[in-house]
Amino acid sequence: MLYQIRPDGTTRWVDHIGRQDFAAVDEHGGDLDRLDWLAAERVLDTETLRLAIRFGRVSRVGLIVDAGDLVVLDQPRRVREAHAAATAHRPAQRQVIAKLEQILPGSTEAEDVTNASVDASTANTLSELDAKLQETWRVAPELALVRHWLDLGGTLPDLL
Repeated sequence: MLYQIRPDGTTRWVDHIGRQDFAAVDEHGGDLDRLDWLAAERVLDTETLRLAIRFGRVSRVGLIVDAGDLVVLDQPRRVREAHAAATAHRPAQRQVIAKLEQILPGSTEAEDVTNASVDASTANTLSELDAKLQETWRVAPELALVRHWLDLGGTLPDLL
């Protein structure tokens, strides 16, 4: 899947082509802008732009970035969202566990142990994912992509 980001803040996507096709596109003079780009739900935020100017490709209307290059950004977000949703459900679950405790003593303690284990595992996973993201930010932006973005009227975040 590819995303096409534009200086006007819009993001478009195609799902039937990816980085694995870039060599063939280049070899045969293909034009990725001619694909049937669809409006994307993904919002063009600062972090997406920061990744695009490191790993993207020039497009006549913006930059093209492979979805795989955005995974380093998306994974921690998804883990945080999933953990927040699970944590928000805990008070309701606690009421069920309290009733279960009456017939299965130790249920509350088991739930506490499970929750602590999930929290620790999530924290460990997020630590690893955040470290990968920080490593990605150490990759220098491609000057040609930065110039192209600015030439199209795009702006850059203060922190590249």
